[in-house]
Amino acid sequence: MDVFVQLLSYPDVTIALPVSDVLVQLLTRATRETPCKGRFLMLFPRLPLVGNALRASSQTLQNVMNNERLSEQNSAYRHHRRLCQVVVLLASIQLDLWNPKHLPPNYELLLDLLLEVTAHPSLNVTILALQFWKRAIAHQTYRTVRVPPPLVFLCARSY
Repeated sequence: MDVFVQLLSYPDVTIALPVSDVLVQLLTRATRETPCKGRFLMLFPRLPLVGNALRASSQTLQNVMNNERLSEQNSAYRHHRRLCQVVVLLASIQLDLWNPKHLPPNYELLLDLLLEVTAHPSLNVTILALQFWKRAIAHQTYRTVRVPPPLVFLCARSY
């Protein structure tokens, strides 16, 4: 799994895109199968690497947007979208295995990354995070725990 996470930030998108595709497929499968979910909690200590890859792809995407319109055929856009999916899927797995007494490492970084995904200019990307926030708001234990609510951060950043 370490190799996957390290290759996510590889500068050549032709290499990083298939890696992000595979990671999305693995995480999607894990969200459906309860026994597999715990295995992916080991990605939380490596979340800074995912965050660095997401920010680097966001910067690349900004450079591409200056020169051309974004489309699904653009590999930089597809890679960035896959990285956003990785963040949202990790958050979903964490929500399914929610334990307020034992928050995963880099939990605040996960919330920051989710806020970045939520504030993305593309609705195709933003909707992924909004679906997570909808689930998080409806999740009973997530609402009652004394952790700073992520939506408060989102509202505070919008001003």
